[in-house]
Amino acid sequence: MILLRQALLTLLLLTALPAWAKTLAGRVVAIANGGALTLPAASNQQVKVRLHGIDALESREAWGTRARQALSGMAFQREVRVEVRDTDRYGQTIGRVYAAPVNVNAEMVRRGMA
Repeated sequence: MILLRQALLTLLLLTALPAWAKTLAGRVVAIANGGALTLPAASNQQVKVRLHGIDALESREAWGTRARQALSGMAFQREVRVEVRDTDRYGQTIGRVYAAPVNVNAEMVRRGMA
């Protein structure tokens, strides 16, 4: 009986973890390339966010400028919400970006920009 309770408690905690994930919100102030944007942070610093789960074209690659323009059209100077997934080895935040109801990460892939 105790083992069953522990298993149920563990299952409940694991399903609740996504709800505890860190979320950022703010107006996008810069677009670095087709896969990275910048938000202001509460501490008067800026947070660079890389889009999770995609490999966007870099500016120096063919169509890289178009990828940057596509991301800019969806997110620049707009209020976004970022569901933080990880931090890379350079300390950059990696997350899913939402502008209004649009999942920007998925939309970049759908448009062929990543």
